[in-house]
Amino acid sequence: MYRGAEVYSCCSFLDTGETEWKDSFQLTERRCGLNVALSSSNWLYAAGGYGGGSIYHNSAEMLDLTASSDSRGWIPVASSMSAARTGLGVAWGPDNCLYCVGGSPNGMHGHTSAERYDPRTGKWELLAEMQEKRGYCAAAYGLSGYLYAIGGSNNDIPTKVIECYDARLNTWIVMGDLEPQCQAIMDLTILAAL
Repeated sequence: MYRGAEVYSCCSFLDTGETEWKDSFQLTERRCGLNVALSSSNWLYAAGGYGGGSIYHNSAEMLDLTASSDSRGWIPVASSMSAARTGLGVAWGPDNCLYCVGGSPNGMHGHTSAERYDPRTGKWELLAEMQEKRGYCAAAYGLSGYLYAIGGSNNDIPTKVIECYDARLNTWIVMGDLEPQCQAIMDLTILAAL
């Protein structure tokens, strides 16, 4: 987020089967432009974001969703990421680690860096650099076991490049361009509707 945005620490939940959102469990930091991932053990992780003024977060926090609502609250992750990241992509990996991809240190420029948080050790580890700088991107683990970094921007210039991270080789591979992929999905959707 560009400097000057209004930022809050509130967090709202919609429980399964409910129709109304509940405001509760204030984050420990004011954040917007953050991203979240749910662990396999039902911990919710919130990472990065813009904190207002000139604050860009390199921190994360976690919430135990299995705890009773009376004792539930956000807990700061003890160690910090190597860089401030707003608009980062976040995914939970099959190795039970949190992956943070790209993001922006200042609301405009993108990172090529990515890192992994292992809750068993409480430490962050830098991964190989991506080929594209990207803030305000998406990240997701595919069924293939690879981490994908999708879209984003750098200096307000969007990137259409999709990159794939192979953890075994600690390397990113350019997989293609968003534009033809989106067109192929639209074509398949139209064919399915016929």
